[in-house]
Amino acid sequence: MSHPDMESARPENADGEIHSLLETVSHALADQADKSVFALGGKFDLATAAKALSNASETSPIVIRWDSGDVNHCRKVSLPVVENDATSQAAFAKLLEDSEPATYGVGGEAVFDETYRKAGKMNATRFSTNFNPYEHGVIDAIAQALTHGDHGGIRAELYNLNIYSGPSGKFKAHVDTPRSEEQMGSLVVCFPRPHQGGQLAVRHGGREVTFDWASDNASAIQWGAFFSDCEHEVLEVTGGHRLTLAYNLYWTTFGPASMADGLNILEPESLHFFGALRELLKRADFLPDGGLLGFTCTHAYPHASSAAADTLQHTLKGLDMLVYQALKRLTGSVKVTHALDDYLYQEDHLGCRDNEDEGVSEDEDASKNAPSSSYASLVTIGRSIRGPIVVEGGGEDFPNPEELDYDNYYRVDGVLHRESEKAFTRDHVTWLNHAPKKTTPQEVAVAFITYGNEPGIDVYYSSAVIVADFRKSPTSHVSEATDQEVTI
Repeated sequence: MSHPDMESARPENADGEIHSLLETVSHALADQADKSVFALGGKFDLATAAKALSNASETSPIVIRWDSGDVNHCRKVSLPVVENDATSQAAFAKLLEDSEPATYGVGGEAVFDETYRKAGKMNATRFSTNFNPYEHGVIDAIAQALTHGDHGGIRAELYNLNIYSGPSGKFKAHVDTPRSEEQMGSLVVCFPRPHQGGQLAVRHGGREVTFDWASDNASAIQWGAFFSDCEHEVLEVTGGHRLTLAYNLYWTTFGPASMADGLNILEPESLHFFGALRELLKRADFLPDGGLLGFTCTHAYPHASSAAADTLQHTLKGLDMLVYQALKRLTGSVKVTHALDDYLYQEDHLGCRDNEDEGVSEDEDASKNAPSSSYASLVTIGRSIRGPIVVEGGGEDFPNPEELDYDNYYRVDGVLHRESEKAFTRDHVTWLNHAPKKTTPQEVAVAFITYGNEPGIDVYYSSAVIVADFRKSPTSHVSEATDQEVTI
């Protein structure tokens, strides 16, 4: 029984700057809901990543082996290249020498034109490497952030090695031709090698994401991924050597692994909404006493199933996962739960009034206890993810969700015990996009049997939401990303 009253309002007397920031976040999220998460990237420290792998007892260098001259003669270079080691420097110089001039495709033909593309390359048939993007969670992160529609996962296929060298290495703006109907995009992995310039600019729908891999530490591996229909460009390398691997990405039917808690995989700067959200939360006059931030999920999930209680956050898709990680990084306290559509109960028992202009349910009495934000609306939130509650009643009224309990059963010394916990709480939530509405996927959360003139059954539906508990203190603040902080 979804009702427009569950949608949030924007009061006319709200502070202008906060209103503007909220609208910026909301519009950015709305834009990204329609495949406009077109590119994302991240980084990880080689030493940290190696230690995290179960089969790695110590930091292992990245090794590239390739055919040099005679096909029976194999060379290798270990990365990062040691600057004061003559052998290491000579190995990298040989890699440069053995790379062939890069071409680009026009009408099915390979064209060589250094005014358009100037780089060295090596096809995947000529080299091998022990670097595996799957081991470091890169492919899982891409799959969970970019997968949409009926596609379940992403497969990466190594394509080539590229070296853009200063002072004039570049690749002008272009759009790749997919190698098959299943190709969905590209992944570029940048290995640690000093260089200046060479930013990767990715454009789609009038927007741009730029990956600048020149200024990071000597052991960081950085990456960027984007859809095939994106225009992209390698800006001029003014010094040094920009060493990258290129992978073709293909749709598959398998699902990605969990990344809900892997906050070190993605970087917030590649997500358009993150900057506006961070600025909003930094403001001293936005929720000065703290409060709940909400985001209505854009995909359907089994949010009213006990089986999903421990795994729901790991099954989030696309924008939902990105918002979950952003809120977890910025607030430290976030959960996936469900918002109950109990409009009829609130209307009958809480003195709600229907605002026809804004489509919002507003509790006049409870608003006295609302947080210090005129954007917050009263919402009934599930305390946890559990199966539907069945209520047997003897009247015709809708039950009060705050009085409903989940029953937990356990045995002690062979004796069965029962404990009850509250299923729902009613609180004020400031929505980053919108409260659940008619088009939001729903599941039955509460079924209540009535015994009036005739036996009957009615239900409360609920929708999956992400809720963050945003609390401020004199010493807490939303800080800029650092190497020590987790980033999405």
